Amino acid sequence: MRPINPQDPEPSLIAEAVAHLKAGGLIILPTETVYGLACDANCPEAVEKIYEIKQRPRNKPIAYLARGHEVVREHGAEVGSVAQRLAEAFWPGP
Repeated sequence: MRPINPQDPEPSLIAEAVAHLKAGGLIILPTETVYGLACDANCPEAVEKIYEIKQRPRNKPIAYLARGHEVVREHGAEVGSVAQRLAEAFWPGP
């Protein structure tokens, strides 16, 4: 485990975490309410690891967090006009 201080993050540790994600690894990170298990959503093997670790049924989706609403479309999601306006007004947000 390599904890990162959110008030004073070490760039080398962030680079290490990014490299780990790009290699198909998983990381644990705090969210607003709980700790999350994260991976590169573009890596099917990493997504599969999350299902295995959490013992989650394959028909139950997992949360997908994106850096912006434009990325959601890039990954094939349909975004209606109301959702688009809400995303433009509130993204990013809790």
